[in-house]
Amino acid sequence: MKLWNRCCCCWPLRCVCKPKPEPAAGSFTAVKYDQDTGRPLADAGYTLYQNENLIATAISDESGRLSFTDLAPGEYTLIETTIPAGYLPERTSHQVVVDEDGTVMIDGIPADNFSLYDVPNRDAEISFRKVDADTGQPLAGAVFTLPNGVRAVSGSDGVVNFGIFGPGSYVIQEVTAPEGYAAVQTDFTVVVTTDGRAFIDGTSIANFTAKNTRLPDPSQRPVINAVTEGDHFVTGTGVPGAEIAVTLPDGIVVTTTVNDSGIWVAAVPQGTDLQAGQTIYAIQTEIGRGPSAAASFEVQAKTFQPVLTKK
Repeated sequence: MKLWNRCCCCWPLRCVCKPKPEPAAGSFTAVKYDQDTGRPLADAGYTLYQNENLIATAISDESGRLSFTDLAPGEYTLIETTIPAGYLPERTSHQVVVDEDGTVMIDGIPADNFSLYDVPNRDAEISFRKVDADTGQPLAGAVFTLPNGVRAVSGSDGVVNFGIFGPGSYVIQEVTAPEGYAAVQTDFTVVVTTDGRAFIDGTSIANFTAKNTRLPDPSQRPVINAVTEGDHFVTGTGVPGAEIAVTLPDGIVVTTTVNDSGIWVAAVPQGTDLQAGQTIYAIQTEIGRGPSAAASFEVQAKTFQPVLTKK
């Protein structure tokens, strides 16, 4: 039986009102790719949400394809929830809109074969320069190590290159300074990020330089005068005003200063007996210079002269 009713477009005439068609379900297939190579990626998992409610999940196959079907008209959010090994997750979600006629749009683009991309984890080269702290000139011969024993030595161009490393944190220690330079006493922390960037102590590795301060020129080696067993003083000569550090055989260190005549005297502490065959060392440090090489002297035995008496 036909139903007759008022019709907005033809009133007061009679018209036939047809039932409103049921909305069509939507579906779409997206394809997952490696952003660098364009190669399809398997095992990328995506979840479709509507008003924070989980609606469906899909995982890309070997051809990178993943599909969602039977979607009611409305708005959805598509989020990557499983990331292929060796890749970084997408940083943004995607807006999915299903129209009443079943048409699907993703981010305003027709959803059919919509492309999704992941960026691969990137390694970074740990390489930096070793330079003179004052002049900026490159320094060769600096030796650095990682905790796993990997070593790198600065070349004539000052470059220290450990090679390629994956994302993570690494501690580098300087174990040998360039000749004539003071060693760096603090370790460096290198961080390689998942997007292939590298930082040393928070500075981009491209802008980082490891600096050494030149040691002052060494002082002259002092002279130790002859020492005989049982002596209570050790004497010698040096540069006026310089400090002398005398190391006795028992390890005790006695310091003294060279007088204006270039002579120094170090008292042997009570309880320390110098014996023949023992070795004494002395190091001189002049004002504005570094320590000298050590001078040494072996304690001599006493010699007894016979006393002749007249009969």
